[in-house]
Amino acid sequence: MELRLYRSEDCPTLAQLFYDTVHTVNARDYTPEQLDAWADGHVDLDAWNTSFLAHHTLVAEESGEILGFADMDGGGYLDRLYVHKDHQGRGVATALCSALEDHLWAARQSAADARRAQRELQYAIAAVSHDIRTPLNAILGMSELGLREESSQEKDNCFRDIRGSGRVLLEGRDMTRAEPNKRDVNTVFQKYALFPHLNVF
Repeated sequence: MELRLYRSEDCPTLAQLFYDTVHTVNARDYTPEQLDAWADGHVDLDAWNTSFLAHHTLVAEESGEILGFADMDGGGYLDRLYVHKDHQGRGVATALCSALEDHLWAARQSAADARRAQRELQYAIAAVSHDIRTPLNAILGMSELGLREESSQEKDNCFRDIRGSGRVLLEGRDMTRAEPNKRDVNTVFQKYALFPHLNVF
């Protein structure tokens, strides 16, 4: 027995397998009227095919014969699970369910890994952005003032500000290169950092 992915050309065969299974395997538990309500032999093949393609759908096959099928949506809901009436009790349903559960677990693990990688990337970008943006703003703003001032004392003060504006101190601790999640601040006060004529609060 081999499990493979569903193909659109499987749809008519799966619809017939569904009808035969319902009307034979379940005949002892349901009335003919109930069986007809469950499977009336008139499946909307286009709708089924669309649903199969939207879900993770597996087909159990042996020597070219389809033994059963099952499909599960992305949330883990098992939509359909049917085994051919002539191949009951061979573990077909167990194999299909196990494979679907394995796929669901792997998909969720991949999603979790992607979210973790995204968070790490955001932290890295934030750290690099801070390391580049703060000194650059200070250089632009302070340099402009330095060029405008005629007093050498004023120029000295401006250029000392350039040197110091790239540092972020919190209670005497240099937080410049601290990871974003380890900076216990929401607002950084930097005089002249963005605009030479304004304080930023």
